Amino acid sequence: MSGAVTVAAAVALFLAGAAAVFDWRKRRVPDALTLPVLVGAPIAFGLAEGLRGVLHAGLGAAACAFVPLLLARRGAMGGGDVKLLAALGALLGYTLGVEAQLYAFLGVSIHALAQRARAGELRALGSAVGDAMRRSFRRGEAGQVDRETMRPAPLAPYVAGGVLLTLGLELLLAS
Repeated sequence: MSGAVTVAAAVALFLAGAAAVFDWRKRRVPDALTLPVLVGAPIAFGLAEGLRGVLHAGLGAAACAFVPLLLARRGAMGGGDVKLLAALGALLGYTLGVEAQLYAFLGVSIHALAQRARAGELRALGSAVGDAMRRSFRRGEAGQVDRETMRPAPLAPYVAGGVLLTLGLELLLAS
């Protein structure tokens, strides 16, 4: 790993860990954590690697914000989570950023299924998901996520786990 990439990985781990603590305790990810990284990562990569570095950070942020923005528009995710994932994409680039995001979504999905199974509500969840999928494929019928079927879970702890897993696998495969 180059020096800039090593620093970016360390900042990503710190950012994800700090966001996890805030999200777990307060159910929000503060802008004071994410916005400086969203602004600073392209500048830092630009100084270290020129235009290539700016593109690395910009494409990473855009790629990692795309799906979360769609989910946030439907009420399925908060704005702090979107900014956290975009900031991590700016630090890690689009490949590692999207990989970490995938692990985070997988982890929180397993958490949600386990929570529903423990409450004996898997059948109701299946019905709600089926209804939502049918609505999303009909023109003009897709709407907000049904709040009665949702049980919000803090996403940032799973994002931190995804970042840790992604960077750990990257180190393991690089050696």
